[in-house]
Amino acid sequence: MRLSAFCCRDICKLLEGIGKAKATQDETFDGHAANLNKQSKTFERIYKDVKVSYAPFLKAVKNCLCRWWVQMC
Repeated sequence: MRLSAFCCRDICKLLEGIGKAKATQDETFDGHAANLNKQSKTFERIYKDVKVSYAPFLKAVKNCLCRWWVQMC
């Protein structure tokens, strides 16, 4: 099969476009990965804060409920 110069030029443009699209996809993926990493760290901090803040409260509620249950039985 013989390709004309016009066809070869179009193929080259198409391949260049695919390369640019691939680079754009890689940049987008990297951006999403960075955002997920930031979100993960934020959630870890929130979890630690909640755990530290509410652990004593939850223990007190548990003890209160246990005492109430024992009295009811």
